[in-house]
Amino acid sequence: MGVDPLQADAGDQISYTFEVTNTGTTTLTNVNVVDDGLLFNGVVGTGTMSAISCPSMILLPGESTTCTSIYTLSQADVDNGAAILNGVRNDATAFGTPPGIDVTPIMDTDSAFTTIPGENMLVLTKTVDSRRSICRCRRYLVLQLHGCKYR
Repeated sequence: MGVDPLQADAGDQISYTFEVTNTGTTTLTNVNVVDDGLLFNGVVGTGTMSAISCPSMILLPGESTTCTSIYTLSQADVDNGAAILNGVRNDATAFGTPPGIDVTPIMDTDSAFTTIPGENMLVLTKTVDSRRSICRCRRYLVLQLHGCKYR
């Protein structure tokens, strides 16, 4: 977590889970997920995505496996996508190979959208260095902490 747990900061993470289910009638091998990368308000993400971890690469008919990955936000990601409703898009494709020789793997693609918290804000704090704030007033030289005092 960054400085404020309610705001996104560079270094914060988005956790992804990818559930892959064999809805067919044959066993699938070489089951894996390929992530296309994230888009932040349409801009390609510049953070880092961990390798996708899948506990099972073989799925019998009706079986599922849940793969996981973590994306670490860069400052550019935060700048491009924070506080925009569903401003983060992530597409991924699952692959599995049916039985046979020289068969083409089957695939399915899905997208996930999320909003990373953020707020555009600017705060100005003005102070006066009392050692340097000497105001020349008509007849008096007066030193004030927060500006000139006229007599």
